[in-house]
Amino acid sequence: MTDTPFTPGPWEVLKTELGIFIDSKRSRIASVYEWKNPFAANARLIAKAPELLQALEDVLYMYTINECSYCGCEVNYSNCNDHNCSIWKARNVIAEAKGEAIE
Repeated sequence: MTDTPFTPGPWEVLKTELGIFIDSKRSRIASVYEWKNPFAANARLIAKAPELLQALEDVLYMYTINECSYCGCEVNYSNCNDHNCSIWKARNVIAEAKGEAIE
């Protein structure tokens, strides 16, 4: 993830006397009110967002020579319009995360 419109990871959860923050090495990403669920769970999820995006991109890349097991579309083509297809979902969630147009 080199050319992203968001602050690159890694992000981490920091609990301080002033609050709970999700920070990168460069800036503050977000803050949460209390360290109890759902706030604690949300903070952990937010902090892992860059890694989750990279993992999804890597998994999608690994299957570029296979067919989707749901609808049979060729994964390396962007012609799948079946919204229940895992490949369609993965491509579109990556596009949304990067602020790109969605098919």
